[in-house]
Amino acid sequence: MKAALLLHGFATNKLDFVTILPFLKKRYDEIFLDDLPGHGDNGNLNQFTVINVLDYVNNKFDEIKKKYDEIDVYGYSMGGVLATYLATKKEVNRIILLAPANKYINGRVFAQKIKTEFEIMANKNDDRTKVLKENNKIGIDVVIKDLMPRYNVNTISTFISLVRVCNEVLEENNVKTLLVRGDMDELVPPNASDYLKKYFKNMDEQIIPDLGHLMLKSRNYRLIINKIKEFLDEC
Repeated sequence: MKAALLLHGFATNKLDFVTILPFLKKRYDEIFLDDLPGHGDNGNLNQFTVINVLDYVNNKFDEIKKKYDEIDVYGYSMGGVLATYLATKKEVNRIILLAPANKYINGRVFAQKIKTEFEIMANKNDDRTKVLKENNKIGIDVVIKDLMPRYNVNTISTFISLVRVCNEVLEENNVKTLLVRGDMDELVPPNASDYLKKYFKNMDEQIIPDLGHLMLKSRNYRLIINKIKEFLDEC
């Protein structure tokens, strides 16, 4: 009997996984997916504290462990940080990290965006350009509708503190790990992968071209499913 615990990103909600959920439901006996404290449509970000979030993930994992021997943890962005935390603290079977934000602020983002805009102008009608334009629109929509209304000094400070606390507990381990990231990630820099490789010695890193941080909302999300499928089949 296998279960999967899915952990979403900062200032978003469990719908982060909506594109890959049908695939995951075919691979596990049960999927556990909730909004993290302070998140979701009815969430109060005052409940978004380091203690509340870590209490939630610890208690949720322990609850699942009472029923299932094998638990895979999936984490997207901030959820990826929490997945690395659980893999260090608990008896996790495998972790699947999607753009994990253990390191954040990508200094290359502005150069990437400028290059992308030039490519869009030069090749307006080819398939790749259509994907890039769609990715840009999705990114703008999410920032305006989801992130900006929820951003304030306190929530950003909590996010930074949560990442720091999770990183501080990391230890070398052999947990089977898949890390999937886009080569155009606007938030997570490439050295986040190098950082995690110091701890997760059994890591398979997969880089998908033309995907940004909001990879799960891209129309090319099936490329992510393919990487996850290959990983699950091999392990």
